[in-house]
Amino acid sequence: MFRGVAANLRACWGTLVISDLLFQTATLLLLTPTVSLLFRVFLMASGRTVLADADIARFLMHPLGWLAFVFIGGALVCISALELAVLMTVCSGAEQKLQFRPRDVLLSVAANASALLNLTSRAVINLSAIAAPFIAAGGCLYWLLLTDYDINFYLAKKPFKFWLAVVSLGVVLTAMSLLLLRRISGWAFATQLLLYENRRPAEALKVSQQRALGHRFFIAKAFIAWAAINGVIGLSLSFIVVRLGRWLVPATSASLWMLILSVGLVLLSVAAANLATRIIATCSCASLLSLLYLKIAAPHGVALPNIPERTDRLLPSQISGGRLLITSAVFALIAGCVGISAIHTVRLEDRVQITAHRGGAGSAPENTLAAIQQAIKAGADWIEIDVQESSD
Repeated sequence: MFRGVAANLRACWGTLVISDLLFQTATLLLLTPTVSLLFRVFLMASGRTVLADADIARFLMHPLGWLAFVFIGGALVCISALELAVLMTVCSGAEQKLQFRPRDVLLSVAANASALLNLTSRAVINLSAIAAPFIAAGGCLYWLLLTDYDINFYLAKKPFKFWLAVVSLGVVLTAMSLLLLRRISGWAFATQLLLYENRRPAEALKVSQQRALGHRFFIAKAFIAWAAINGVIGLSLSFIVVRLGRWLVPATSASLWMLILSVGLVLLSVAAANLATRIIATCSCASLLSLLYLKIAAPHGVALPNIPERTDRLLPSQISGGRLLITSAVFALIAGCVGISAIHTVRLEDRVQITAHRGGAGSAPENTLAAIQQAIKAGADWIEIDVQESSD
């Protein structure tokens, strides 16, 4: 199956990447200002200049926070559904030796946007109903077993109740995950049924479960393997970027301009690694879903929407040395600008002040007088401890 996915991705990778970049750009442009505006409004209403962890939690429980969650969550679901539908159409076309332009596929899928949103909403509501009892059970277990003391006590001492809670919560989460995976496996073909066979949203979900009968275990294994492979890819890219940063930044610290350039390169590398991980995961998921549909649900082929076939090249067949040089120069310029921006946002103080976390927990038991005395001996400027209100 995954050899087929690799071959499918090779056949249409250019269209997939451009389409995915368009969707990610739209997501960034739409959601970033909205999230920023909502937080600023809440910050002004709270009368504070900064938000701590507890303040953010209160924001999420506030009506404004619920509004933000519903709006942003709904927008993400809508964009993700459209994105996956576009990518699956490109992948399905590649299996039939058809090449499409991203714009034409997007216009075709956009005509079914309301039906896709209806389908996705039904799926999310159904999955939420399955997960709700398990989440409630997990909350009750936590309240019964882990609220007598501060959570740090349980993490440090690990009493019997802690292990009982870990095992119980593990059983609950495992059961929930298996049920969700079973239901999602049954809906693996719903989007294609809606797009290619003109099924209504409720009908698409029902027919998808019927066609997945006898194949759910195979579909679930494919999803698990996909998640594992993409997890390894993400961890590998993160490891490379971290190693690059640990070597490059110290090596260029003698020169301010070289340091600025190296910081910019590292930050760009982080962004590029995250972007690459996201693109690989999304495109491979679309390809896997397309091949599963063509193999299991539509083995005799499928009639794709009437989309004009592309006849010209989407990308240049060769990259000249001049283009490569210009691209490298632009990349270095961007890296320098990012580095300068990062350096200017750092406040450079004449003296660094040292705070002993939990009273210098590395040298003595945390949050104790012994830890405080050890931190004073070590010359800490400040000492921070965790305290709890007692019954008196």
